[in-house]
Amino acid sequence: MRMAPALVAFLGCLVCLSPSWAVSLTEHELALREHYQKGLDQVEVDRRALQGRLHLQEKECLSRFVSAPCIERLRVESERENRVLDLARESLSESIRRLEAQARTRARAQRAEELSAR
Repeated sequence: MRMAPALVAFLGCLVCLSPSWAVSLTEHELALREHYQKGLDQVEVDRRALQGRLHLQEKECLSRFVSAPCIERLRVESERENRVLDLARESLSESIRRLEAQARTRARAQRAEELSAR
């Protein structure tokens, strides 16, 4: 999906100007977030590889005279492997959300401290 350049610029301004979205992560948190993001990217690469492998196996199953047992075995394997990938994706996404939530909490505490110091 392509966004109009004006919309991208507008969203960029919103992110820069909004203190609730401009979460400052520490160096360690940035490194962790990058690590988790690479893990998410790898999950998607693995998912595409799985789909390609399953497609080839499905073709092989369909070339057999009696293909029902093979197709059923392939369906079960596909569901199991997709479930593993989904769990990995959810775990990594949750870790990213947790990091960002910690940074927002820290920023709120810092703003509250600044307000109370006035």
